[in-house]
Amino acid sequence: MKNNNYLIFRDDGVGDLLLITPVIKHIKKVDINSKILLISSNRNHSYAKLLKKSELIDEIYNIDNNRNLGRFLNLYYLFRRIAKFRPSVSLIYRQKIQSYFISKALSKYVFGLVSINSSPLLGAKYRPFKFLVKFLLDDHELVDQRRNYQNISVDHWSDFYLNLYMKAYLKINKVAIKLTLDDKKYAHTKNKDLNQILKKSIVNISLNDSFIVLHVDEKWESSKWTIHDLDEFIMKLINSHKDKIIITGGANDNKYLSFIYKKYSYKKLTYKDLNISTSPVNEMQNVVIFDKPNIENLITIATNALLVITNHGSLTHFSSLNDVPVIDLIPENKKYFLSKYYPKSSKYRQIEFKSVDELLNIVKEFI
Repeated sequence: MKNNNYLIFRDDGVGDLLLITPVIKHIKKVDINSKILLISSNRNHSYAKLLKKSELIDEIYNIDNNRNLGRFLNLYYLFRRIAKFRPSVSLIYRQKIQSYFISKALSKYVFGLVSINSSPLLGAKYRPFKFLVKFLLDDHELVDQRRNYQNISVDHWSDFYLNLYMKAYLKINKVAIKLTLDDKKYAHTKNKDLNQILKKSIVNISLNDSFIVLHVDEKWESSKWTIHDLDEFIMKLINSHKDKIIITGGANDNKYLSFIYKKYSYKKLTYKDLNISTSPVNEMQNVVIFDKPNIENLITIATNALLVITNHGSLTHFSSLNDVPVIDLIPENKKYFLSKYYPKSSKYRQIEFKSVDELLNIVKEFI
C-alpha cells in the first residue's frame, strides 16, 4: 500500500473517529507519501480538523455541508469532491449504501464493514445486502450483531477497524502485516500551549491542582438518574474529596446542566481559551465549570485528570489517551454492546448507572 490516496468514510460520532486513529496512524507510518481524505460529519468535523492540524490526515470533507440543498445535490457534491481526490483505496467505516457505491465507482480497491442482524422474515439481514457484498467490496470485516451483540468475537470494537485495514493491506501487498501494541493505541493530538493554560488556570483557582472530571452531556438523559440524583452526587463528592471537581458539559444543552446553572450563579474567569466559569457560592468553592468545551479543550482536560467520570462517549476514549482512570457509565440496555467499547486505560470500571452511594463507593476505590 505505497503512495496511495486513501478515502476513509467515518461520518458519524467523535468517539467513532477516535477509534480509527490507529488505522490512520499506521497508514502514515508505512506509506509516508500517502494522502488521506476523511469524510466527516457535523458531529465529528471539529475533531477531524484537529487530526488534520496534527498532520494525520490531509483533507477533510464534511458530508453534511450541503444537506440543506437536498439529497441529490448533496450526493453530487460528495461525488465530485471524491472524484477530484482520485482515491485508490477506500475504507468504509460508516455503513451507508451510498458510500459503497461511490467507492466502487471511483476507487480501485474498496474495503468495508458488513453487519449481520436477525430478521423475522429473512433469518439474517446483511448490511449492505449479502448479494451486493462481493460486487461492491474487495474484502470485508463481518460484524455479527445478533443476540444483542453477544456474538461479537473481538475483544474491543476498534479491532474490527484494524482487522479491516489488515485485510486491505494483505489484499493489495500480498503480505500480512503485524501490528505492535503501540500501533493499536489511539493517536495523540496534545496541545502543549493549551496544556499550560489549563495548569495555570487550575493553580490560580486553587493551590491544589489535582482534579476529578465529571462530564455531564445529553447522554445522561438515557439514564434513570433524576436531576436531584446528580445534585446529590455532586454535593457528596465535594464533601468527601479534597480534590477539585471539574464539571464539563457537552455540545448540546441538557436538563442536568441546566439545573446546575439555575441552582448556582457563576462568574466568568479570564481564561477565554478554556471558557472557565466558577461558582462564588461557598458550598461550591471546589467546583469549576467548563461550559461546552471544544474537542481540543476536552482532550486537554481529560489528559490532566486524576479520574474521569462520564456517561459512555468520546470522553471515555479521550481519557484513555494518557491512561487516565475512567468510570464509564453505561445504560442498562446497552451492556453487551458497550462492553466492547471499554476504555483502554489500565484502570477503569464500566458499569451501569448505580445509585448515588454505590457510585460514590466506586469513586473511593480510585482515589
